[in-house]
Amino acid sequence: AEINRAVRPMSDQRLHGRPDVWALPVALGGGRLAGDCEDIVLAKRDALIQSGVDPARLSIALAVTPSGEDHAVLLVARPDGDFVLDNLDSRVLHWSQVDLRWKARQVPGDMLSWIRL
Repeated sequence: AEINRAVRPMSDQRLHGRPDVWALPVALGGGRLAGDCEDIVLAKRDALIQSGVDPARLSIALAVTPSGEDHAVLLVARPDGDFVLDNLDSRVLHWSQVDLRWKARQVPGDMLSWIRL
């Protein structure tokens, strides 16, 4: 929720002049940050790792929102299932409780391997 509040949603086209850039949120004036959903996922992942969460428990997932937009979220693996950290919803929900159509996700513990869903 803290990162959701800190980062102003803004497209990569507007921030970087290109349609798709995966990077940490960009600093704006006044201490504000800006970025799209992928940038917010990377910021959340980084913050959780810095706070001691094992990176093997974190994976990025790609989905489609009910309005048809491509979207990225962070999944956190727990003994009771995978939970979604989403910039569009401040609640932390089990992956089966969110209104997203899943496309792909990273293999847990392997940032370079992806599974199509």
